[in-house]
Amino acid sequence: MNDTPFKTLDEVRQFLNGVGAIEFSIEAKDARYAWMQTMLLRFHYPQLRKAEKGLLQDFLQKISGYSRIQVKRLIQQYLQTGRLHRRQRTVQAGLFHFHV
Repeated sequence: MNDTPFKTLDEVRQFLNGVGAIEFSIEAKDARYAWMQTMLLRFHYPQLRKAEKGLLQDFLQKISGYSRIQVKRLIQQYLQTGRLHRRQRTVQAGLFHFHV
């Protein structure tokens, strides 16, 4: 995704105020995580004021397609580890054996 137009929080605010019907999404989950991490780094998320953090959270939610709570969880992961990484939770068929 080309996110270069978004260099300031004012540009993010203008985007959120001006775009209601247009929906963007990033298909690959790994790409979403990488993009979110880039945005958190670009805007120096830990140094933002509360209102600015909320604005950036709204932006991340709108573009990523994740729920607000999911975005908050990912931001917490970023704040704790300094990066975002997927924890894949797949179960292989035949992994579990049930005995009756």
